[in-house]
Amino acid sequence: MRTRLRQGALGLAFGFLPLGSVLAGKLWVWQGLLLVLVGGLALTLWAAAALLPEPPAKPIKAVRPRGKHKPETVPEPAATAPRGLDLLDWLLVACVAWQGLSWFVSVYRFGTSLYLAELVVCAVLFWLCRYALLPRQAGDTGTRTWRAALWALVGGGIVLSVLGLREYVRTVFFLGAVDWRVFGPMVNPNAAAGYLLVTLFPVAALLLGSQSRGSADGVSPVRTGHAVPAGTDLSTGRPRYAEIAALFSLVLMFATLLLTGSKAALGALLVGIVLFGLLGLSGNRRAQAAVIGVAVLTVVAAFLLPPIRVRLLSAFGWQSHSTVFRLYTWQGTLHMIQARPWLGFGAGTFEHIFPRFAIAGFTRAAHQSFLQLAAETGVPGLLLGLAWGVLVLRRLWQTARSGDLLVRLVAAAALAGLTASALQELFDYAWYVPGVAYSFFALAGIALAAAPEGFSPAISRRSRRRWWSAAAVAGLLLTVWCGRNLIAEVLAARGQAEAAASACAAAAETYGRAAAWNPGQAQFPTQISRCEESLASGGDGDALARAVQARMRAVRLQPTEPQHYLALARLYEAAGRTDEALAAARTALQNYPNYPRGLAELGQLQEQAGEHAAALQTYRQLAALQEGPVGRYAPSESLIETAYARGWLALGDEATHAGQATEALADYSRATVVLEQAINGEMVTRESTGGESLGLGNLQEDTAMAEEVLGRLRRTNTALSGMRQAQLLLAMRRRDEARPLLERLVELHVAASGEGEQLAVKWSLLRLAQELQKDQPQRAAQLAQRAMAGPLTPSSAETAAKQGWLAADTASLTQLQRWAETMVQSSVYPSATPL
Repeated sequence: MRTRLRQGALGLAFGFLPLGSVLAGKLWVWQGLLLVLVGGLALTLWAAAALLPEPPAKPIKAVRPRGKHKPETVPEPAATAPRGLDLLDWLLVACVAWQGLSWFVSVYRFGTSLYLAELVVCAVLFWLCRYALLPRQAGDTGTRTWRAALWALVGGGIVLSVLGLREYVRTVFFLGAVDWRVFGPMVNPNAAAGYLLVTLFPVAALLLGSQSRGSADGVSPVRTGHAVPAGTDLSTGRPRYAEIAALFSLVLMFATLLLTGSKAALGALLVGIVLFGLLGLSGNRRAQAAVIGVAVLTVVAAFLLPPIRVRLLSAFGWQSHSTVFRLYTWQGTLHMIQARPWLGFGAGTFEHIFPRFAIAGFTRAAHQSFLQLAAETGVPGLLLGLAWGVLVLRRLWQTARSGDLLVRLVAAAALAGLTASALQELFDYAWYVPGVAYSFFALAGIALAAAPEGFSPAISRRSRRRWWSAAAVAGLLLTVWCGRNLIAEVLAARGQAEAAASACAAAAETYGRAAAWNPGQAQFPTQISRCEESLASGGDGDALARAVQARMRAVRLQPTEPQHYLALARLYEAAGRTDEALAAARTALQNYPNYPRGLAELGQLQEQAGEHAAALQTYRQLAALQEGPVGRYAPSESLIETAYARGWLALGDEATHAGQATEALADYSRATVVLEQAINGEMVTRESTGGESLGLGNLQEDTAMAEEVLGRLRRTNTALSGMRQAQLLLAMRRRDEARPLLERLVELHVAASGEGEQLAVKWSLLRLAQELQKDQPQRAAQLAQRAMAGPLTPSSAETAAKQGWLAADTASLTQLQRWAETMVQSSVYPSATPL
């Protein structure tokens, strides 16, 4: 019974490793709960086995598989006093305990509870790998269990690589996206690269370490004179299945890691390769030279593969979008650390408090795990974690310089993999993905399983029994807690399906049942509020009050989340409670001062309340925000915040009332550019995915705002105003209205006055040529030639901006110019005559 319980515990713990990328590769709550459930069950089974009475010792028989010698009986190693935890283990305990203290000051306690449960499970996995894989007294480093655990860890990288390469082939060769970055079942390509960094080096150790496998019976097939098939180990006569599998796995993971396009992972990989070669292959100059050659080939391959070549070439210098965004994010995270240096804001709560300190755009993670750990759990939590990590690397360094070949290679692989993973975390947050953290701790434990034990005092049987009893209780509590929360997540998934089917009443009831199972999850009352809000818009008189109550429950659970307060402002506005709506909007901005959508909502509420001067001040603040780090450095360059258009629209109306037509057109132009980019991006996404939206924008809301801008622009009969109307119509795919408008603009070629007006006509000529290219290619070529006559850039950007011509227009005109040059050069029609 004792053995079966232990086997069940190891089966659960290590069976999750190959599926880590699939079952725990994203930041979804249910994936973290599933990971904790598996770990809690494994801990319970192992503790229960430890509490059972030990069976009587039996002699160990070693039987030779071949030969004429009789089996030898090997006596049981002399019993030693049970050992306690050494310094390495106590540091991990201290790190977990200190981070646990952050629960008491957490801004979202369910998020902290889930994070701490995941951390406890990772620590349990580390101890299982370190102490349960090998018989400590015998010092056996070649057991099947140890190798099986190593292969289970590698299996996770194989699964991710197969799914990632399948995704790459489908996307690149069938959809034509040559710069696609592989991420497979992970949350993003950087997380996929972080997972592969942990699993790639162990498979290299298995490949090189298997070459030392000796003969079991001392008989070599070469000596017998028999023919040897290809791929056969000459020392044993058996096929090298392990080496073949390891080789293919290594190539598979290596290619997938490069195709993720992660710059930080590439640099970390190079460092890891050099470390593994110098340490694991010490004394073998040829092998070390080969490893250095692999590092050079890695750099060459990186510049040959489109996903990472473009990113590498754009990353040189400190002014790249990604680099500057990270710098601003780190600066905001440092402000978080300064605000609460001891216990932080609660483990796992970064996204719920960072908006208060954000300098550029919002992000769910700090893109620097060390800073994020300090911000969430305090500087002592970071220092304890660093001390544990440094001691792990020191033990691995010592193990990699002694012992048999496979043990040294695995220790060197673990040292290289853990170091590479830590280097990547200087720029990313893969450790916060449950599957990556689980594999990270597993690699450390597996490698240290064959390492010499550190100093640890002997413990009595009674003390050991108390520890195991406490572990069994902790495992049961984790299992029950996760079971309840998983039931809630299943109910929430059903509620989401009902809401998608417009069954809002049933969805609200289902979410209520989910909240009963897990009252600490803020997402459930949030969804209830949304369902009740939909019912209120459909005519249910009592639904609005229920929506407010549900949102207030969410506020109590997440008091620093600005989205809750904006939702309350919207609900209060619908109920006619203007003062409360204004107060809620201002509270949202207190929690997220640089929130464009919050400023837009506040400005609208102030207008409705008759606070015209305050609304103008809010809109000017919103316009200034676009020109600063928030507007210039969004988390992704493809993200367009359309709240800025609301501010420019209001400022344009104010200029119109003041009789400032030129300033009004400039403001409307800025609103047009924002909306055109957002609507066009959403339309392109829907066209390429067959109508699917990625949820990065609200097309209905943006289109409604574009109609408002069109109404203002139609009051002005100028070339720039017509150009803006054409931009919005083309973005909304209303080409039947855009073509006649472009035709009228072409007729203004002679009458256009002012540099901005002339550039607008040239833009219209080129855009009309694009529209006519298929139906009337000869006229399209003539229009393009006419447009390219003369300058296509303003002589003074500042003067042109005052007239409404923006930098985005110059970029658009330059792009059209390149298209026109290509089209005219390939055209078979003669040079155009005046139209």
